[in-house]
Amino acid sequence: MEKLSKPNAKLLRSAPALRVYLLPRSGFALALLANLIWGTSFLASKVTLTVWGPFTASALRFAAAIAGMLIVLPALGLSIQVPRSRAVWWKVFLIGLSGFGLLYPLQLTGMTAIPSSLSAAIMLTSPLFVLVFASGFLSEALPSQKLAAIGIGIVGGIMLVSPGNLSAAAWSVAAIPQLLKGFTLTLAASLSLAVSVIVTRSATKDLDSRSLTFWSMCVGEALLLPLALGEKHHPSASHDMGMAIVALVFLALFCSVFAFLIWNRALAVASPQEIASTMHVKTPVAVLLGIAVAGEPLTFAIAAGTLLISFAVWLSQWQPKPATISQPKEATS
Repeated sequence: MEKLSKPNAKLLRSAPALRVYLLPRSGFALALLANLIWGTSFLASKVTLTVWGPFTASALRFAAAIAGMLIVLPALGLSIQVPRSRAVWWKVFLIGLSGFGLLYPLQLTGMTAIPSSLSAAIMLTSPLFVLVFASGFLSEALPSQKLAAIGIGIVGGIMLVSPGNLSAAAWSVAAIPQLLKGFTLTLAASLSLAVSVIVTRSATKDLDSRSLTFWSMCVGEALLLPLALGEKHHPSASHDMGMAIVALVFLALFCSVFAFLIWNRALAVASPQEIASTMHVKTPVAVLLGIAVAGEPLTFAIAAGTLLISFAVWLSQWQPKPATISQPKEATS
């Protein structure tokens, strides 16, 4: 049997790892895919809250995600690196705190007071925070075109959750304290998400995206576990428990393992301002799922808001073609 050449033998040995690179290589495309997946998490998270409290739901989700990574990554031939310095561990801790330990409890607690679609719309402020933080902490330029795209996306999000698209009970005087509570907590979650994006961008220079995802998730789990153990539980029907477990597995494998791996990879190859606008797509996905699954009505405002957000994502990436100046042909003798 003919021996394999060294390059071919090396290619075969690394074949399992090559499966990862079937994903898009563009940072923008990776970020868009991650946020499309995360758009489904609002409805799934709402299902888990019928059985568990916000801290317990978050802790169970990331415990399952960590277990999934320990199974999936070796199967793909990928290893997990250990941070080599105290500075890298500090960044990992900040990502775990802002991106897991604070973000999900704040967002899920807020979601107990407001509809999931409204939560998704408030999270639209996160791209704006990302642009501002990238300008202040990473010394990146703040282009007017991207600011305009973020602004248009926020307008589209507001249209998606205008009073006409929510139940009257959500806007009643008696519900205002709950509405304010949900708004404040979700806005804090949005701010926490933006912080995690900036720190992740910095940390990807020191650690590969899969290792960064794993260790920051472990830190988040360590922070969430004591809160989950002290949380009160409420009884649920058996059919609620079954649906909650299905939703939890989906959140762990797809919205945590897969989405975070490709999101952190996107931040490794693209700057935060280049991919910030992709965070807009979570809201229309959440609202459209509400229409398809929860039977919510499709209104003109929802259609218009979705189109505005789509336009905002396109505008953030649009680059005018440079004008070409034709040179006059030299006269020939």
